[in-house]
Amino acid sequence: MKLKLLIACLIGFTSYAQELAFDPLESKGQLYEYADLLNTGSSELTVRDVLFNSSLEFKNLESDNHSVGFTTDNFWVRFKLKNSSNRQQTFYLETA
Repeated sequence: MKLKLLIACLIGFTSYAQELAFDPLESKGQLYEYADLLNTGSSELTVRDVLFNSSLEFKNLESDNHSVGFTTDNFWVRFKLKNSSNRQQTFYLETA
């Protein structure tokens, strides 16, 4: 029983520690599954504020059409991209 508990804990810690990057050639799923959203309310943050403030709580996007309703709040989205090809690629992020 103790061994099973130890294995379960180790698997949980290793999977939590992984920061997945979206690779258009190899990743399964869509970009939103690798993205996090931050609602800063009326606060206007700089890129530096977002990069270096570890207390900001990003949350996973729930769907490819995640709705925040009608709001004047400010939002940030973050995700990691990986280019496994041997050439430079250009991607466009569409928002509405």
